[in-house]
Amino acid sequence: MEAIILNKKQLGVGIYTIPDISKLLNIAKPKVRRYISEYLDEDFAKKFFDDSYSWTSGNQFKAVNFYTLIELYTCFQLKDLGVSTQNNE
Repeated sequence: MEAIILNKKQLGVGIYTIPDISKLLNIAKPKVRRYISEYLDEDFAKKFFDDSYSWTSGNQFKAVNFYTLIELYTCFQLKDLGVSTQNNE
């Protein structure tokens, strides 16, 4: 019997927890946690997708995939360069 794998598109995209991201990007854990919770999950993902970027296992850990790790890296780099996250229409 052949195994059926659901959510094939999720395989291979990686799982990165807050401590992983903090270590990889050399950014404090509270800052990483705040960006994921406030900006990505609350502001962006809920507004546009009615979903979240991260997932949790109870209150044990919060994790994101590789693509979100790259987004976080980009956001932190742009912020370091002085690019504002505010919408200036």
